[in-house]
Amino acid sequence: MRGLHVSHDARERITSCTDMRGWAAGFAEGRATAVLRLLQGRDIEVTGDTWERVTACSDLAALTRWLKLATTVTRAEHLFTESQA
Repeated sequence: MRGLHVSHDARERITSCTDMRGWAAGFAEGRATAVLRLLQGRDIEVTGDTWERVTACSDLAALTRWLKLATTVTRAEHLFTESQA
């Protein structure tokens, strides 16, 4: 029985996709950290539930909305209610 042959081009595309997923995960983690640090820098209390929700999120669009909202909200929980509007 012969092994599966994967072309060089296919290997490069697989590696590229893997690299992109890693990049996106790292970017999301950085964006989540920015949201939390901005809130803390503004002396806004961040509860455990909010911390978990933000750090568990991998949706870059949501994290971007939350980062923008973090500049104006008065309570961390408002990130989620105002981003739904």
